Amino acid sequence: MQLTGMPAEVGVFYPVLSGEMFISLFGQPFSIGTQEFSFELTIVAGEDPITGCTYLTAANFNPFATVDNGSCSFPGCLDPEALNFSPHFNVDGGGCIYDSGNPDCPSDITGDGVVTVGDLLELLSSFGEECE
Repeated sequence: MQLTGMPAEVGVFYPVLSGEMFISLFGQPFSIGTQEFSFELTIVAGEDPITGCTYLTAANFNPFATVDNGSCSFPGCLDPEALNFSPHFNVDGGGCIYDSGNPDCPSDITGDGVVTVGDLLELLSSFGEECE
């Protein structure tokens, strides 16, 4: 049996493994019932840093990373001509929205012919950006 994973904290732990155990006699499995095995497991702080994305809202955030390696990915619209473009996006997430060209309904940012919550969310996603 092999245990794998990444520890979330340091300390001494006492895991318990249990399950039905079989032995093989002349090629035939025989159950010897449920067996339980416990042991002491000591997790110490590693000397080597764990690199990864440490920015909480990034698509590839690594909660175990101790050093940011610059790999954070922020998907979104990368086309500066789109209404929902942001210079903070660094991975094409698709979904670019362009001016609907409907002068009778300027609040319809998504261009679907109806002013909905989606239009408000698109407006809020660019809040605080400087206009050129």
